Amino acid sequence: MGKIKGENRHAASVLEAAGLRTDSEILTLTREDLHELFPGRQAFKLRRTLYDVIHKRPIAEQLLKKLKGFLPRDSFMAALTNNGVLVDYLQILKDTKTQVNSIQSFLDAHIGLLEEFSADQPDSGQTDSCSQEAGEDRSGPSASPPGGQRDGFEHGAGATLLYKMVVGGGKTFGTHQTLMQKVKKPFQERLRPCVGGQDNKITFVFCPISSRVGTDVDAAMVDIKDDKPIILVLMHHTHEVKPVSSMKVKPDDARVVLHVNVFYHETRGLLKCDQNDAAVTEIQNKLEKSFIQRSYDRGGHTQGGGAVSKSADGNYNKLNPKYWLSQK
Repeated sequence: MGKIKGENRHAASVLEAAGLRTDSEILTLTREDLHELFPGRQAFKLRRTLYDVIHKRPIAEQLLKKLKGFLPRDSFMAALTNNGVLVDYLQILKDTKTQVNSIQSFLDAHIGLLEEFSADQPDSGQTDSCSQEAGEDRSGPSASPPGGQRDGFEHGAGATLLYKMVVGGGKTFGTHQTLMQKVKKPFQERLRPCVGGQDNKITFVFCPISSRVGTDVDAAMVDIKDDKPIILVLMHHTHEVKPVSSMKVKPDDARVVLHVNVFYHETRGLLKCDQNDAAVTEIQNKLEKSFIQRSYDRGGHTQGGGAVSKSADGNYNKLNPKYWLSQK
């Protein structure tokens, strides 16, 4: 509270009026809480400043300054000379720093290598056409169900779904990538990002919520000009999961076929919670139901494949997700 009073006394009085007086209470505040306490665009910078003050980690120099206050300077000097108790400790710290730097270089090299392979993998053996087969069984001919069924999914022609990712304003700290890895896990090669000049069939919009949901969603979707189906992921930056009000998608955003809420934090990443697990399951179910053909049953018929619906004038409904799969 002392730091907040130093930044803005009015903000401190608002927090006190709301019954938030202790540091433990203030540390639980999320971006959504601050928006409720300080609404309006004119308070945007204030909300950001308060959030930084509340969630800023203690600086090492500040901790060392407090440590120096406990011990006299002469005691420190004596402990660092000859056979003082801190001589060996200082050498241990230096050795540890050297090891940490070596580990950091090792991690950077391997992360760069894996990211390079990850970026190249979707384009491996493919042309720019979306009709290229993916996930084909490479083990050679075998007695398998029609269409190359494997692990409960069809791997025949036209089974691959190419997607594009759009990240709105705000930082996700890489958690949108983590979420996509979870979503893609059961589909493996059948759900791939577009590369080069490939044409996506669906768009994933990741929208970090920093002010009002509607405003943030509009900003995230402003540059999406096509009418491809959209799965909208509302991303809430918070220490812990809190109830969120359901968002109604506006009529002119009929491209949105599903929207979910997920929770993340800059240090903890994608939070491990039932809500995030449910969001992943919802997305997977939507993809399987409407976009990616199901496996063949024992009779050789597709399960839940469905047909592309037509409108009253006989034209294919472009807002039906299966329309885009028919355009390969």
